[in-house]
Amino acid sequence: KSAKEYGLPEPDETGTTFEENAYIKAFAAAKATGLPALSDDSGLCVDALGGAPGVYTANWAEAPDGARDFGMAMQRAEVALQEVGAVDPA
Repeated sequence: KSAKEYGLPEPDETGTTFEENAYIKAFAAAKATGLPALSDDSGLCVDALGGAPGVYTANWAEAPDGARDFGMAMQRAEVALQEVGAVDPA
């Protein structure tokens, strides 16, 4: 079962690496259920943006209502790439 299927809240991902955030999620699930847990973490890392958004990809995708819109994250990445001159405006 997934953490969601157990009704577990998403823990705050306070790590500075994908590995740290995966550990935070697995540890929280294991502690809450008393069962072994596996987790992963991922994001979009763009070389031309110095690796951004990286572990903050979900933050880039956060809509004003708190929902996650990864299309919006891609738009933010495109704007950031234009700002550093990595791509021409469409």
